[in-house]
Amino acid sequence: MSETPPQKPGTGSKSKRRPAYDELIMVRLARIADLINISGNRTYEPQFGIRNTEHHIFGILAELDQATVSDISRRANIDKAWISRSLRQLLERGLVERNSHPRDNRYTMYSLTDKALELIDRMQPVSMERQAKLLKGLDKREVQRLLDALERNAAEL
Repeated sequence: MSETPPQKPGTGSKSKRRPAYDELIMVRLARIADLINISGNRTYEPQFGIRNTEHHIFGILAELDQATVSDISRRANIDKAWISRSLRQLLERGLVERNSHPRDNRYTMYSLTDKALELIDRMQPVSMERQAKLLKGLDKREVQRLLDALERNAAEL
């Protein structure tokens, strides 16, 4: 008895030509993002003891000077509980500090310590090198146009 040979996706008798799963731009972007995250963890964790979530927190706090868990969660698009756990670990390592909100004691504000700022300064060249590798072959205008279009169109989904 012979086996039926496998068919290419979207060529079966019940389907008209459909894009293969791998052809969907959202699938490709998600995979690229996963690869970047995996590479980030493999780069930053052994060298600096920092994972991607902590790297996001550093970037946000460096930009805002101080922020609440909710602020960080919203900006990083990461679950508040995950942000809280990461902040707790950063507190224990002396990389962030916690203060009361100046006008509302119900909120806790987080900011970077000098130790964290020194670590960020050491990480910066590695981050820039990774970014350059990712964007190799594209000029600044092309990168900006691509990011603008993706952000604008993603907001409409």
